[in-house]
Amino acid sequence: SGADDELEALEEARLAVEQIVIPKGQPVELLPRSAHIRKMQHELAEHYRLKSLSCGEEPHRRLRIYPA
Repeated sequence: SGADDELEALEEARLAVEQIVIPKGQPVELLPRSAHIRKMQHELAEHYRLKSLSCGEEPHRRLRIYPA
């Protein structure tokens, strides 16, 4: 379902942030997601005070999260 996709996508972003972006200081590219889900992932990155940008072309557009 859509809600499951959202939870999975946010968990993917959270783990990437907590296991790679923050401790290793490396940017991470997430899996391609819909614009709606990317917006939620973007907000999650903002919560961690990290910068994030969408990259790639639809339907493969995805979020890249950068270290602070």
